[in-house]
Amino acid sequence: MDDNRVFSYLYPFDIEYNLFAAAMLYIMWKNVGRQIDENAPHYHGMGPGLREHIPLLGLVAGVSILVIGLVMFIMYEVGTNDHHKHWLSLEAFYIFHVVSLALMCIANIVGIVIFRLDKRYMDNEKNPSRTLDMALLLGAALGQYAISYYSIIAMVSTKPFNILCGLTLGYSALMIIQHSVQNVFIIEGLHRLPPNILFRHVSSNNSRSSRPEESINEEKVKDMDRRQSLTGPPRNSSRRMSRRETLSGHIKSHLKKRKTMKDVYLFLFLCNIIFWIMPAFGARIRFDSGLEVEFYGFTIWAIITNICLPFGIFYRMHSAASLLELYSMA
Repeated sequence: MDDNRVFSYLYPFDIEYNLFAAAMLYIMWKNVGRQIDENAPHYHGMGPGLREHIPLLGLVAGVSILVIGLVMFIMYEVGTNDHHKHWLSLEAFYIFHVVSLALMCIANIVGIVIFRLDKRYMDNEKNPSRTLDMALLLGAALGQYAISYYSIIAMVSTKPFNILCGLTLGYSALMIIQHSVQNVFIIEGLHRLPPNILFRHVSSNNSRSSRPEESINEEKVKDMDRRQSLTGPPRNSSRRMSRRETLSGHIKSHLKKRKTMKDVYLFLFLCNIIFWIMPAFGARIRFDSGLEVEFYGFTIWAIITNICLPFGIFYRMHSAASLLELYSMA
């Protein structure tokens, strides 16, 4: 293996390291002299209803995408050295990307819809780590936006329009859509308060507001209970049962949403892992197809990909870390 081949493999890792080191130094700089409110509520893990829950659907779907992606990546690498299998392996690799990106878009949209249904307070306080996460997600996504945009222009202008052009066009469009919905999904998830903190706030506020009223009406309630026990069954028993059933239904619905979110988080985490592995270890489908190179020329397209590709790889790595954090707070 010559030096140019080694450099093409290691170059993205060097860019990722520098971006990651700069991000960590920024967090350290912003937290110098920062004081933490001791009275502020802290989050201590998942709720009791979810600690034993295993997201089988997200695990099976994510592992399937991961394994199929590795198989497709091996076939792609083998096919690049065989002229007869080159186009077949390239089209199969594009089809895998299109299907996977479509599934990831659906998972992100499902998560956003659940966010809208599961109303929860948002944490809008200043947080250097969260602000940096948002900036890195949005900034790194610009790399894939740029390379996909230039690829779409090349495919629309290419004549004749063949199957590979259609796959490249669909792949580039889905890449833009998937990055957009995933950014919305992750950023909104990072701003949502964990459910334990929300319930603790609600219960503490309810208990504080109800103490004076309970102390005043305590004797009246006891007298009413005594009278109802002497005259017959309580009149409000059916109402209390309906309230208990309603409360139980709300709790079950809430736990079901949280379990669904764990499936979504795990599936997207594994998908981002495989989409980080493939380009980091040498998958250059936009170069091997030759369509963009033929339209822009080798020099211009090499400049575009060498600038944008490392940001795309870093985006997948950072998205996987953010999704893992959201999974731990589900």
